[in-house]
Amino acid sequence: MNRAGRVSTGEAESEDAREIKRESAACQFIFVFSVVFPVPINNRIAKWDPEDLPNDWRELRRRWDKLHYVRIVLLLSALACLIWGTVKH
Repeated sequence: MNRAGRVSTGEAESEDAREIKRESAACQFIFVFSVVFPVPINNRIAKWDPEDLPNDWRELRRRWDKLHYVRIVLLLSALACLIWGTVKH
């Protein structure tokens, strides 16, 4: 059976398996990207004293904004693929 619960040929099952692997790899990439790039910045910011910000706080904010934008684009792309895969089946 494929993800839609239908019995399919071996070739279609193989394509479904490849599709699931691609989707899984994309989700894993997004998770690793989030943990490696924005999260360390979040952790650093959490330790700041609002009355005594570091000199490079604006640069760090710009960097976080860019990384967050990339993360959002990746997440929306993954959501679009999920919707497409659901509608396609």
